[in-house]
Order: sequence, then structure tokens, then C-alpha cells
Amino acid sequence: MHLPFCASSLSAAATVISDSYLLCLSAHPIATKAATASTLAWAGDAAAQAVEQNRRPPERRRYDARRALSFSVFGMAYTGCFQHGLFAWYAEVCDGSALVCLLRDSEQAQHIQPLLAAAQKTVINQCGAIPALYYPLFFATTGAIRGETREQTSARARRDFGPLMKRNLAFWLPTQFVQFSAVPLELQVPYVCVAGLAWNFILSARALASEAPSEPPPEGVVVPTALGRPERSRITVQLRAEDLPAAEPESPRSIKKVE
Repeated sequence: MHLPFCASSLSAAATVISDSYLLCLSAHPIATKAATASTLAWAGDAAAQAVEQNRRPPERRRYDARRALSFSVFGMAYTGCFQHGLFAWYAEVCDGSALVCLLRDSEQAQHIQPLLAAAQKTVINQCGAIPALYYPLFFATTGAIRGETREQTSARARRDFGPLMKRNLAFWLPTQFVQFSAVPLELQVPYVCVAGLAWNFILSARALASEAPSEPPPEGVVVPTALGRPERSRITVQLRAEDLPAAEPESPRSIKKVE
């Protein structure tokens, strides 16, 4: 009976929030994008941690505030601030004309030049900026905030880069093609921030799974490995000296007389 009223109220509230956000985005673009990226990066990590904590015994559940801070700071710096300028540069440089020249029927290609420009931006970003800038900065920033040594950060980067890059391409190639082909430039960073909510969940879940437990798990407890596949804890049996059978004494015949 009250559903139409509730729906209209929610719609009005959403309109007010949307208009207020767009006003802030127009007046303070970098600060608004940085705050958006930082908040959603934290939310993605919080969701990943919540899922992971449910797999652990109650006595081992804890919220890792330092890791959450690392994702939040990195999201603010790279996604919110750096990509504000990076996407603007793509808009100026990558117009798809290079791909038009490569096609035989250039007149027909001109009709799809916006899509070619979107494909060009997507490939340059995913195959250039992501492996050369995004991941080195990600590992360095998160490692520094989490208090890792340089050797620990390097080992984590070598271990996780390959699997993360595969997931990155599978998730972001279609996502960013839509971004560069259909989303206005001023809304591209907020779009990436919203899509990044799901991506940060994937990224943080990988970081959680790759961490070794601080203490051996109880017998029979399934522990997630770095690749997300469970392994059962191995049981080490230590034998004490008194548990071993006593050695039989040598027979007199086996003892030779030493002259």
C-alpha cells in the first residue's frame, strides 16, 4: 500500500544524491574522484576480508586494518588522482586514426572510428599502463604500508603478478572497452571506481589467500592456498627416544676377545 510512496521517496533521494555528487565532481574533480576511489577500494577490501573471516575459526578472525589502509591509499592515489590525468591524455592522443589507416576499407572504418579509438585506449591501458605502472605501484604501496621488507614485497610481486594479470585482462578488457566507448570523460574515473569495487574484492581476496597463516592450523582444517585451492594440514609425528624399542643385547658368541 505504501510502495508507490517509498519508491518515489527513494527516487527523489537518489536524484538529490546524484545531483550533489555531480556538482562536487564539477567543482572539485580530483578531490571528488580521489575520495570516491579511496572509499570504494576500502569497501572492496572489507567485503573480501568478511568473506575470508567466515572461513576461519572464531578465535582466528581479525580485521586487518593495515591492509585496508593500503588498498584505500592506493585507490586514492592511482585510481582517483593519476587516472584523472591519464584518461584525459588518452582522449587527446588515442582517436583511433592509427587503426583506421591499417584497415583496407578506410571509408568504412571511419564510421566505426569511435569504437576503434575505444579499443586502442583499452589495449594501451591494459597492456602498457597496467603492467608498467599499476602493478609496480600497487605492490610497492601496499608492501610499504603493511610493513613488508623489500625482499618480501619482491617475492609477493613475483608470486602474484602472473595470476593477477590474467584476472586483470579477463575483467578489465570488456569493462574498459565499455568505459572508453560509452562513458563521458568526466565520469570515467567514477565508473572505474564502481567497477573497481568488484575488482578490489578480487584483488584483496588474492592478497588474503596468498598470506600464510601465522600459526599451524588444527588437524583437519582446510587452509586456502595462494591459488585458492584447499590443502589439508600435514601432521608431523615426532618420536621420542623412550618411544623407540630397546636394542637387544649382543649375544656372548658375537663378542670377540681382544688380546
